[in-house]
Amino acid sequence: MRNFFCSLLTLKNKKTLGIIEQIRQSKSHSPHSTILMGQYWTIANLSRGETLDPSRYGAGLKLFEFLLERDTLKVFYHILQHWKDDVCKILIADTDTLHDFKLTSLIELGLTTPLKDLFAGNDPLCAEKIGLVTLLPEKVKLPEADFWIVNTEEKTYVRVDTEFRDNPARIATLLWLFVDAESVSGEIHDIVDGPELCGLWSRKAIVVITEHSMLPCTCTHVGGFEKIVENFKSYQLGGKLLRAKNDKKEEIQRAHEKRISMYKEQLQHMPDILAHVIADLQAKHSVECENAELEYVRNMLTSEKRKRKKP
Repeated sequence: MRNFFCSLLTLKNKKTLGIIEQIRQSKSHSPHSTILMGQYWTIANLSRGETLDPSRYGAGLKLFEFLLERDTLKVFYHILQHWKDDVCKILIADTDTLHDFKLTSLIELGLTTPLKDLFAGNDPLCAEKIGLVTLLPEKVKLPEADFWIVNTEEKTYVRVDTEFRDNPARIATLLWLFVDAESVSGEIHDIVDGPELCGLWSRKAIVVITEHSMLPCTCTHVGGFEKIVENFKSYQLGGKLLRAKNDKKEEIQRAHEKRISMYKEQLQHMPDILAHVIADLQAKHSVECENAELEYVRNMLTSEKRKRKKP
């Protein structure tokens, strides 16, 4: 496998690299999908006509895969610092919407690095261009002090403190402000009051500042932010419990099919007895599935009850 990747990197034929890039881009386009399944997203600076590919720093390309990724906040902070001399109008949209934009090289900005053992002796920009693995190095960090993401057009801001940067729900909520509402499908309503903040800052001029004294005195905290954070937490929790329920059902189904197969082999010459055994197994299987569903509902209710008890 290593030799295969290295041989790709040493290709000098631009036409071949172009074909590889076209294949990669075609896999990123899914115009009929939803925000939770299949649709690929990117972060764009509309003023510069540039986009960031989340996969280039190790995040997923689906919307919630990189919205809930801590490294996304690191890259977002540093790229805003890089763009600080220009007007930054940020939009997070599906790749079809922004397919004509230029991809920003994170390697050129010093934000990512290729795997040394895999790409030694090869051009790292070539590796990045064709979508091979690059990593966010340890040196790419957020400042220890608080910083502020400021919407200069509407004079609103979000303060990013220590608690904020360690909370994926808060990170997702911040980025949710830049999501293109027109590209989002009906699943936006899975997050209570999700439409309230979705895209509120999209296409607006954004800056990042690192000193509170630099905040314009007329700036105010963006309304509704804390409320939506709680809803993201609930959304994340529901997703985890739902996956756990589905995993349990799959486990039950596999065990059920294994038992039926075993009895069919042992009782193949006694069809009457086999029919009774299969009927009993089906009844047991139905009960196990119902119990898995009840466990999921019980966990959801318990989680909501705990959340309401919090001060």
